[in-house]
Amino acid sequence: MGYSKGPDMTAISYATAVDPRTLPFKDRRTTLKVVGVLLVVFGALSGCFGILGPVGLYVASMAPAPPGAATRPAAFTRPDYHTMILTGATYALLSAAMIWLGVGSLRVRRWARPIILVLCWTWLLTGVTSFAHWAAFGASTRELIMAGWQPGMPQPPRAAVYAVTAAMGAVMFVLLLAVPALLTWLYQRRGVRETVEYFDPRVAWTDRCPTPVLAVSLWLAMAALGTVTYAVYGVFPLFGRYVTGAPAVAGMLAVAALYGWLAWNVYRLRPWAWWGTALAWTLWAASMVWTFSTLGFQEFYRHAGYTGPEIDLMMRYSGQYESGMVWLIALWSVALVGYLLYVRKFFAAGPPPEPSDAVQQSAPT
Repeated sequence: MGYSKGPDMTAISYATAVDPRTLPFKDRRTTLKVVGVLLVVFGALSGCFGILGPVGLYVASMAPAPPGAATRPAAFTRPDYHTMILTGATYALLSAAMIWLGVGSLRVRRWARPIILVLCWTWLLTGVTSFAHWAAFGASTRELIMAGWQPGMPQPPRAAVYAVTAAMGAVMFVLLLAVPALLTWLYQRRGVRETVEYFDPRVAWTDRCPTPVLAVSLWLAMAALGTVTYAVYGVFPLFGRYVTGAPAVAGMLAVAALYGWLAWNVYRLRPWAWWGTALAWTLWAASMVWTFSTLGFQEFYRHAGYTGPEIDLMMRYSGQYESGMVWLIALWSVALVGYLLYVRKFFAAGPPPEPSDAVQQSAPT
């Protein structure tokens, strides 16, 4: 526990209130705590979606045919366990991350700021590209609605389609652009950095790595987790062919382990880890682009166990979107290699000496 008057230890930190007017910077603890509460709430909601999402997909697959239709839509003839597991795992990871960061922000911890900045910048950049990709390649709302519509059923009112379109656009704009932009702006403010450094003066684990390199390490860790979750499909794109079954799962888990290993060594600023990351990213992107551009997503779905009618339905309203994914993977890969060249300077001198864990300054907590 810290002390507010230095070596004489005559005042205990929790017994001595801090007057914000005496601080040499703008006290942003209120901002940090408000955002922390919001992150915890969003994390709890994500946890609920992680439960309700798979349950909803399962219930939809078991639902009877709509009134006026002889059969159920082709997409709901059986439970899609791939999507159910992927949805549950994704929301569970998001929930854990947001609650963890929310608690860190509530407690004004210095390690939370660089992680939130990295994740929010990543969120914002992927949101911009995803929104643009959806606008350029995504199916229209009417196509999405009609994809599961049975012949002979009443057509949805035009006003309802417009309302759904507007709602979808607004929600995507808020979640993909507005929220991450606001969080990025808040946590980049000078007062936020000075606040966390003053009220949490001990050296944090994030201080042992430059923030630009920490971003690469976190991306690799997220890639490892994402690869593990995608192993549920049992399909491994490998330079123009799809490996399936147990070898595919083993291959995906091996790639995930490689990403995790690289994440740790990038964090430690090992020079060879920079080269390993550049090579791994380039090879993985080349394999993905080569395989999907040659064989297509239809073959991927077929090897994953989807039936012909299910594949036809998915490709009917998302074929263009998925074809655009190949270009998106290629563009992101080029951008990531360019970013690696930017952070190369941090690896040139090798790992820095271990910082001292001593308190940098006396401050109340």
